[in-house]
Amino acid sequence: MIERNESYKWIVLGISFLLMLVFAISLQALPPIFGNIMKDIPFSNKQAGLLMSSYSFLGIFFPFVVAVFIEKLDLKKMLLVALGLVIVGLVGFSLSSSYILLLLYRLLSGAGATILVILAPLLVTMHFGRKNIGTAMGIFNIAVPLGTVVSVNLFGYLGLFMNWRSVIGIIIGFVSMVLLVVIFFLIIPPRKVEKESTTPKSRFKFGSSLAFLGVVWMIVNGQLLAYTTFGSQFFQSYNMSIQEAGFLTSMIMLVPIFITPFIGVIIDKTGHKKIYLLLGFLVMAVALFSIVTTWLSLTFWAVAIGIGFSFAPVVVFSALPDVVKPEHTGMGLAVLTAASNLGITIGPVGFGSILDMTSGNFSIGFQVLSMFSVLGIFILFGIKQNTERL
Repeated sequence: MIERNESYKWIVLGISFLLMLVFAISLQALPPIFGNIMKDIPFSNKQAGLLMSSYSFLGIFFPFVVAVFIEKLDLKKMLLVALGLVIVGLVGFSLSSSYILLLLYRLLSGAGATILVILAPLLVTMHFGRKNIGTAMGIFNIAVPLGTVVSVNLFGYLGLFMNWRSVIGIIIGFVSMVLLVVIFFLIIPPRKVEKESTTPKSRFKFGSSLAFLGVVWMIVNGQLLAYTTFGSQFFQSYNMSIQEAGFLTSMIMLVPIFITPFIGVIIDKTGHKKIYLLLGFLVMAVALFSIVTTWLSLTFWAVAIGIGFSFAPVVVFSALPDVVKPEHTGMGLAVLTAASNLGITIGPVGFGSILDMTSGNFSIGFQVLSMFSVLGIFILFGIKQNTERL
C-alpha cells in the first residue's frame, strides 16, 4: 500500500494526467480514421460532426449533477465507473455495424469522460497546496493538448496499416491500463468532517462575469472541435498526405504546449487578463479567415491558429477566481465545463452541416469560425460589470 507522503502527490498528479489523456485521446481518436470508418459504415459530414459532438452532449448537464454528489460519493469509485463507461463505449463502438450504434456507444463513452474531466482536476487540488498548485496545474493542463496531438498524428498513420476497429482496440488497451493504475495506485484521503458554521454560506449567483467566461469558453471549444474534426480533411484537399494534414491540424494543440506556460507568467506579472484574451481572439479571427486564401502558407496560418488559441485556456481558468467566491469554485468549474461541452456539441455539427450544404466549401466554414472570434471580441467590450479584475 502506498503511503500518503509528500512525494505521493506527484503520483496523484500523474494519475490525473493519465485521466485527462483518456479524455483527450478518446475524444480526438475519430477524425484521423473517419475515412476508414466511412468505408464500412457510410455517413455524411454532418453525421461525422454529430459523432464528435455526441461525446460531450451529456456534459452540458452532467457537470452540475456531479458537482452536487461529489461530496457524497466515493471519488475513487466514481473514477472507476467513469473509466468503465469509457471502455464499454469504446468496445461497443468498435463492434458496431450501423451509424446509430456508433452514436449510442459514443454517447456512453462521453458520459464517462465527462466525469473524468470534473474529477481529475479535483484530485490535483486535493493534494497540492497554494505554494505549488500553479506548477501542478501547469503540468496537468498539458495532458489535453498532448492527447490531441498524439491522436491526430498517430491514429491516421495507424489507419494506413490496420482496420479502424483495431485502432479503437489500441485505445481500449490504453484506457484499461489507466483503469488498473487507478485501482492499484490511487489512494483518496479521508474527508474531514467540518463543524457547522454559525455563519451561513453565501448562495451561488450566476453573475455576468461568469456568463462572460462561459460564452468565451463555449466559442473557443466550438472552434477547436470544428477545426480538429475537419482540419485534416481540409489540408488533404491541398494534396497533403494524411501525416502532413494531421500534423498541421494538431498545431492548434501542439503550439499551446510550448507557449502556454509563458502566457501564464506574463499574466501573473502584468496582472491583466482581458487584453490577452482579446489578442488571442484577434489572432484567431485573422488566421481562420486567411487560411483559405493564398496569402502566406498553410503552415503559417496553422501555427497562428495555435498561437491564438493558446491565450484562451490560461485566461479563462486564471480569471475564474476573480468572478466567483472561493466556496463557489466547484460550481464555477461546472459552469465552464457545461459551456465547453455545449461548444463541443455545436461546433463540429455546425461545421459539418456547412460542408454538406455548400458541397464541401471550406472557405465558408472557416469564415464562419472567424466570425465567432470577432463575436468573442465584442463580448469582451460589451461585458464590463464586475470584470474590473479581468
